[in-house]
Amino acid sequence: MMAALMRRAELVTCEASKTSRRGTLLKETTPELVKTGKILSKFSLGTAVMTLGFLGWYGANVAFNIVNKQALGVFPHAWTVSVVQLATVVMCSMLGWATGAIEAPWRSMGSGFLWRLLPAAICHALGNGLTSVAFASSSVSFTHIVKTTEPVWMALGSYLMTGAVLPLPQALTLIPIMLGVALATAGELSFTWLGFLAALGSTICFAGRGIFSKRLMSGAPDAK
Repeated sequence: MMAALMRRAELVTCEASKTSRRGTLLKETTPELVKTGKILSKFSLGTAVMTLGFLGWYGANVAFNIVNKQALGVFPHAWTVSVVQLATVVMCSMLGWATGAIEAPWRSMGSGFLWRLLPAAICHALGNGLTSVAFASSSVSFTHIVKTTEPVWMALGSYLMTGAVLPLPQALTLIPIMLGVALATAGELSFTWLGFLAALGSTICFAGRGIFSKRLMSGAPDAK
């Protein structure tokens, strides 16, 4: 009888020890699970916002191309249309700054910021104007075929300005782009030299804008 009671007491003690260990393990793992859940939640929200941003940008870009082509069909003055577009952007930005809907950049600009921003601004203005010229002289689809060469010009510009060289695998991916543009240009029914050169000039200008903007935002010493 005494042996049975002692054995029962040992079993109860063993079960209590297991329960205690389970409780400790649960306490240790719960914060990690909660933390992981928060990270996954933030990641999912950030991914969704970024996806919506890309879709919104793409949709607005498609609408811009269609409306721009229609406007140039009615009013065939490409540079005037481009100036009106850029002036509208400036007015919308000023309205956002005045109402507080857009954070005003004045505090973070610093001394000489506008002067450092000038190369990127000139490239953007010229690129926008040349895009309108290309739209007026050829089809929208052909203009954007030429614009797919922008990574090539960005790689070349980065090499000439900073000496940065693309890794060989990335450089090889540029070859199909050039071949595709060459084939599309050769078979383009609405090809005009003015449209081709304007689209090419616009692409180079936008590549320059990307290079100058990247150097400005990354705080390159020679960009200050």
